Amino acid sequence: MPWPSTLGTFTDPLAGDNLNSPSHSSIETAQNTALEELQAFLGTQSSAVGTIFYDVRATASGGGGHVQTAILGGTGQTTYAKGDILTAANSSTVSKLTVGSDNQYLIADATQATGVKWGTPIRVGSSASVQSVVVTTTETSIVSVTIPASVLSSANVIRGTAFVSGYTAGQGDNLLIKANYGANQVTSILLAPSSTVTASIGGKIEYTLLANAASDVQRGELFIDLKANRLNFLASSVLGVDGYNRGTASINSNLNQTFGLTAQWTGSITGSRLDVDGYIVEKIL
Repeated sequence: MPWPSTLGTFTDPLAGDNLNSPSHSSIETAQNTALEELQAFLGTQSSAVGTIFYDVRATASGGGGHVQTAILGGTGQTTYAKGDILTAANSSTVSKLTVGSDNQYLIADATQATGVKWGTPIRVGSSASVQSVVVTTTETSIVSVTIPASVLSSANVIRGTAFVSGYTAGQGDNLLIKANYGANQVTSILLAPSSTVTASIGGKIEYTLLANAASDVQRGELFIDLKANRLNFLASSVLGVDGYNRGTASINSNLNQTFGLTAQWTGSITGSRLDVDGYIVEKIL
């Protein structure tokens, strides 16, 4: 029985009317018809399309009470795990982003279907191992970390700091510090003391790599800041060693790439050495 397009009207008998005037059967028929139309519209447990029960409960309907699509106000999801989040894939689709690994963080990324992704921790590498470059002309790694794809991207910054506990150089012995990214040497500093450095010198070597508005254009900044040990400050003939240089690279940061520092001595290098107590490499932006 179809739902009426207009509201029904009913004739109400007066208290003194006979059962046949107005017709009692016509009144009951009208009332029964209205009840049947209402039942048909609301529906039953097995109702078909066109009933309220179908719209509210049926899994194939456009109503609620079941798995509902985003365009109709739902999520389209039936299960969740601890840490899962919902993101809008577009104006009518909600997607579920499953929880990332421990210590990861959420990054906005328009290239992802969900618009976001779980990212690499801010610290991307560290070491507390002592690395010594002693009496050798071999180029030696003092920092080496693989930067995962897209961490640097087009606008991010990676900084590596090597902690130097000792630097001793004979006169004429030069120490070349190179800052590298991927297959490129980004920049370097040559420490070439005019006299023997015998004081207790230490500090840090800091290498910062900045994405320069594209995923394959970078700028590197290299600082060396070594100072005399404060306990021997007054007795030291060398107060410190400082250096700065900068350079550029054109490495595809959408791929995994090695970020690092190397050290290499030249000269007679008798007794010359560099001691690195450890390093940390971190994404700072």
